[in-house]
Amino acid sequence: MDQSRVDRRPSRAAECNQNGAGLGARPVAAPVPGVDAYQWIKRPGESDGVGGPLLPEDSDRLVDYRCDPNGSLTPGSDGFRPTGALPDAPLAGDWHHEQFVMLVENAYPAL
Repeated sequence: MDQSRVDRRPSRAAECNQNGAGLGARPVAAPVPGVDAYQWIKRPGESDGVGGPLLPEDSDRLVDYRCDPNGSLTPGSDGFRPTGALPDAPLAGDWHHEQFVMLVENAYPAL
């Protein structure tokens, strides 16, 4: 089985800079009858956000607990659900080179 086709996120709620992710089907118009297009929701390599603990003093962006690789998707609860996020991610919307390389290397079908 092609490993990159398996959803390896620790939870369906885990969506922030996922470790082990890869690009899927390429954007294309009218791929099959009844489907207008396949598209990527955001640009590959664009960071989903930083998990903390600190942001630059002049930053107007927020820390997102879902992006903390050492954090939990359920903060303050008894159950620990790991985020699966990559460490050392840049702020949301900034270029995340390591993530981009990983997405290309894990692409299915291969680029």
